[in-house]
Amino acid sequence: MILAVLTVVVVVNLGLNSWWVSILSQTPISVHFATRAVGEAATMVIHPIVIYLVMHFEPIVRLKDRIQ
Repeated sequence: MILAVLTVVVVVNLGLNSWWVSILSQTPISVHFATRAVGEAATMVIHPIVIYLVMHFEPIVRLKDRIQ
């Protein structure tokens, strides 16, 4: 789960989003990458916690048990 979040954050959010914003605004990618890195660092901590809490929420656990 942490590897999936890390991959999305680094490849998509930091990489591709920063690249496209730099193309559209005609500014260096380093400007966008640096500003996004701070927010994405928080995302890498918060997302796994939220995913863990949701997957251990009682209705979700019961649904998973019914499917298996």
